Amino acid sequence: MAQGFIDHASISSAIAALRVKDAKNLNSWDRECLTAVTYVLLFRDVGIVPGPGEFRGASGLFASGV
Repeated sequence: MAQGFIDHASISSAIAALRVKDAKNLNSWDRECLTAVTYVLLFRDVGIVPGPGEFRGASGLFASGV
C-alpha cells in the first residue's frame, strides 16, 4: 500500500524546473511541484497518479527498495 501519492504533472513540472538555470525565474507552481516531489521522496512506497490523455507517463506503485 502506498504511503504517499503524487500526480504525474507535478513530477514533470519538477523535472522541468530543475533544468532552469536561474532559480529566480521559477514561478509559484514550479516551486510547489519541487516541494511536493521532494516531500514524497521521504516515503518508501509512492503511488503516482497518471495524467490525462493517451500518454499517461509513469503510474502505479513504486518502491525505493531500500
